Amino acid sequence: PLSIGFVCAPEYIPGQFSAPTVDSTCPYHHAALLFVDISGFTRLSTLLDVESLSNTINKYLENLISEVEAHGGDVLKFCGDAFFAEWRYDVDNTLVSNNTGDDDAGDNSSLATTLCNAALCGSSIVQKYSQYCVEGLPSDVAVLDVHCGVGIGKMAALHVGNNERRREFLVL
Repeated sequence: PLSIGFVCAPEYIPGQFSAPTVDSTCPYHHAALLFVDISGFTRLSTLLDVESLSNTINKYLENLISEVEAHGGDVLKFCGDAFFAEWRYDVDNTLVSNNTGDDDAGDNSSLATTLCNAALCGSSIVQKYSQYCVEGLPSDVAVLDVHCGVGIGKMAALHVGNNERRREFLVL
């Protein structure tokens, strides 16, 4: 049977089709969310063999993911040639440590700083990796580009499906 449940790391809690209330066993979490979308992939897929395409995209994504990690974010999900990264903060507006290695919240204690971390990451990605030249192809033939969007607020994570059939991870 198909099931939908809310995720409270590290456990899976089955739920209903409707969203839980704040008092439920799996509350929403607060986070800044960065959406990163690559453009130029479809054009590139018509010009490169599978192995070259895979190597190019993997190298490009490695650069983008390194940028997210350098800014203290966590990659949540890949969606084709795009991905979501998040910067969590608790209900007291304290940034939840994400890969920074720095346990002292210090300057990262406000909602505004959490949003700035995600926005600065997106800005850095666009600045460094827009008009990315593909090795072996002239730039007038194909380049990879990147676009980013940032949101912030209360979110919930869902698993839709089950272990026997397709299962998806959603962020609401």
